[in-house]
Amino acid sequence: MTSQHEGATLGLPFEVLRRIFEYASENDNVDEGARTVFRMTGVCSLWRENILQHAPMWAAVSLVNRAVAEIMFERSKDEPLTIHADLSGFGPYQEHSANGRYMLQHASGRIQELRVKADHYSKYPSRIFEVFIGSAATTLTTLNLSCSSSVSHPTINLKPIHLSGTIPLQDLTLRRITFEDGAEDLLANHCPALVHLDLRDVQGLSLPALSSVLHTCRKTLRSFKLNIFRLAAAHE
Repeated sequence: MTSQHEGATLGLPFEVLRRIFEYASENDNVDEGARTVFRMTGVCSLWRENILQHAPMWAAVSLVNRAVAEIMFERSKDEPLTIHADLSGFGPYQEHSANGRYMLQHASGRIQELRVKADHYSKYPSRIFEVFIGSAATTLTTLNLSCSSSVSHPTINLKPIHLSGTIPLQDLTLRRITFEDGAEDLLANHCPALVHLDLRDVQGLSLPALSSVLHTCRKTLRSFKLNIFRLAAAHE
C-alpha cells in the first residue's frame, strides 16, 4: 500500500528527490539538520531508502551523542565530513568535545570542514585540538574557530603543533583566538589556496606573520575581513 508521501513523490527522479531532501536538512545548526535527516527516514519506505543510500545526507555529523555520530559516520561512507563542535553555554559541550575527538581520530583524511565555538564555560577546546594534527587535517578546507564576545579572555589558543604539516585551507575564520609563540609564523604555510579570510579580535599575530599570509594567498584571496587586530611583537 502506497502512503500519501510516497504517492506524492513517486513521479520525481531520484536526483530531484535527493536534492529536495538536502535542501530540507540544510541548517547552520548541524544537530538540528541531523534531526531532520533522521525524521525524514521515518516518513515512508521510499524516503528512507533514498536517504540511506545518499551518503552526502549524513556527512554533516551531529556530535550530540556518540551513537548518532557513529551512525552518521558509517552512513556517510567516503563523503567529506563537516564537524561542528559547540562548546558554549550550558549545552552538551562535554559530549560535543568527546565526540569531536572521536571523529578527528576515526575520520582521518575525510574532514573537510571543522567549526569550533567556545565560551568561558568551556574547558574542552584544547582536548579537541590535541588530536587536530597530522592526518586529521590533511583534507580540511574550512576552519572556523570562535569564542563568545562575552568572554574576557579567549579560550581557544593555537599552538605550533596545531599548525604543523600542511592544511589545504580555502576558508579561514578566527574570532577571539590567541596564537601562542611560534604558531603565527606557521599560518602562512596553510594559505596558498585561501579564498576567504576573516580575523576578528585575534591576539598574538604579528604584522610580519599577517603580511606573509596575505602574500602567500595573493592570487586566490577573494575576501578579507579584519576587526580589532591586536598586534604581537615581531620575532627578532
